[in-house]
Amino acid sequence: MSQLPTVSVVIPAYNYEQYVAEALDSVIAQDYPFELFDVIVVDDSSTDDTAAVAAGYAARHPGQIRVVTQDNGGPMTAMNHGVALARGEYVTFLDADDAWLPQKTIRQVIAAQEGSNVAMVACNMMIVDGDGVANGDTVNDRFTEPPGTSFNELLIDNFALSTSMLFPREGYEPIPGRLNYMDWWLMLRASLRGTVVYLDEELARYRIHGANRGASWRYNPTPQGAIRDVRRALELKLTVLRTFDLSRLTALDAVRVWDSVEAHHVDAIAACQTGFVDTIVLAVGDAEREHALALVAEADAALERGDLTSETLLILKALAWDPFAIAVRMRLIGAARHVIDVEQLPHPLRDAEGVVILVGLDDLVRDEQLLMTYLDVMAGVTAATLAIDATRFDEAGVTLGLAHLDARAALSKRDDVDVLALNEPLEPAQRHRMFRDARAIYRSELPAEADPTYGRTVTPSTLAELRDAIVRGD
Repeated sequence: MSQLPTVSVVIPAYNYEQYVAEALDSVIAQDYPFELFDVIVVDDSSTDDTAAVAAGYAARHPGQIRVVTQDNGGPMTAMNHGVALARGEYVTFLDADDAWLPQKTIRQVIAAQEGSNVAMVACNMMIVDGDGVANGDTVNDRFTEPPGTSFNELLIDNFALSTSMLFPREGYEPIPGRLNYMDWWLMLRASLRGTVVYLDEELARYRIHGANRGASWRYNPTPQGAIRDVRRALELKLTVLRTFDLSRLTALDAVRVWDSVEAHHVDAIAACQTGFVDTIVLAVGDAEREHALALVAEADAALERGDLTSETLLILKALAWDPFAIAVRMRLIGAARHVIDVEQLPHPLRDAEGVVILVGLDDLVRDEQLLMTYLDVMAGVTAATLAIDATRFDEAGVTLGLAHLDARAALSKRDDVDVLALNEPLEPAQRHRMFRDARAIYRSELPAEADPTYGRTVTPSTLAELRDAIVRGD
């Protein structure tokens, strides 16, 4: 690491005069050059001497510690306010009642700079009481193995609290005003921007005391805390499911995510020892139910065209809009099972090479030049297969069509191009699977002179460029 970056530390603070000095001292004591820190204490209109204590530190460290006061709006607005004022290359949060261990910043900066496209680094934290005494527990004791860091896994469970985070300032997305689970939101957004790195090291102290606004029920269990936690989690998850692009999820992920949504309610029942617990905080009225029905209609269309994963994810979104739709809940299970069943069938392209160029038999028969173009351009490319889609023809049609092509291009005598005829009838889901996994597809609705449409990760503009990409191994 040639040069250490600057780091902005945002400290949201409200009525924490007894703790904010310890938080600031833990920044000053870091094993990291203090001149590279940019510390912003955002006082949320405290009614005690929090701002005065922080102002004393700012006076002793002018230009590096700033204190700003905002109208009381809660930690979420304080965090957004602080990041908006940040000047560092990286940003990290420190709740005013928490503290860092000396090696936190350097360990996280190294992880951020050594990783690939790192959007977030988070660590474990030790739990301490109001007096700062550790009880031997950590924030992530509940995980028997390292927690998941992908969007799919984080949507089920979040492992990071704000004090444990460090991330590039560039790309920060302000926390929406409607959400109260700020750290979970930040982790999910980061997982969509890049890589999330977890350091299984206790690099900070997470303080549990009577005045905690956000202390999780799992660290301080009470029935009231359970309901508060469940409502926060459900608000977060339902908002994400309603508004995010869920295309990263598999059908199995969809079921697991919804199981986790329902598990929150079960946790509240267990904590309160009654099933009569109101946990839904987002509105479910006529407008929401109509939105759910519209998504079910989209799922019907996806099913008809054989796109079973899209069907499952649309059903998941419908449930987020109307969690009480029992029939839709049952369909989620059935749709996911259908996906799994289809994935266990032999793949239509199982005999093809790694890269598949898919073209319809009817297109090749109708356009005499199209086959010759494919054969000329792809000659000698052993890593690709020209797959001829004859799955909608009967046996006689397949025989006649392939004989016509062989007579025109001597296909049976050419060994410089791998050609595969697909003639097994396919149900819509299998056909969709075939199109999904082909690299390039020529569709009959395109003009005869048009280049193929491309899928997957590389989108060359011509067939010749596709050949070059295949040869390079792209």
